[in-house]
Amino acid sequence: MKVLIVDDDKLHLHFLKSVLENDGFEVKELDKATDIIDHIGSFKPSIVILDLVMPNKDGAIVAQELLNNITTRDIPIVILSASNSLLDKFKCYSLGCVDFIEKPFKSSDFIKTIRKYSRIGDVYHAFNDYSVSP
Repeated sequence: MKVLIVDDDKLHLHFLKSVLENDGFEVKELDKATDIIDHIGSFKPSIVILDLVMPNKDGAIVAQELLNNITTRDIPIVILSASNSLLDKFKCYSLGCVDFIEKPFKSSDFIKTIRKYSRIGDVYHAFNDYSVSP
């Protein structure tokens, strides 16, 4: 299963990548949200993990772009955030994100969540051979 992670904190990216790879996931990491659709088209992830707070574009904006794009709208999106704000959670869920994980989190719980939603993404790929177009 393939996971695309977008987080501006390189240390956090390294940690997430390590946790996921140790569980057998193939991981691509981005430290900024630019050109994410191009990366999705070439990598074809089962799931996208977005940090909520990033410079330039926050995770909610990126999620909205992905969920409004016909070629990426069915890929499950999980938001990570240090925020426990109900408003942030509501915003992300109302956009169509499948989960909102608060930092800090237990690695075992994180893996269970990512595994569950990446299976949904794998089913999507099995029925939709997509290629990202402009």
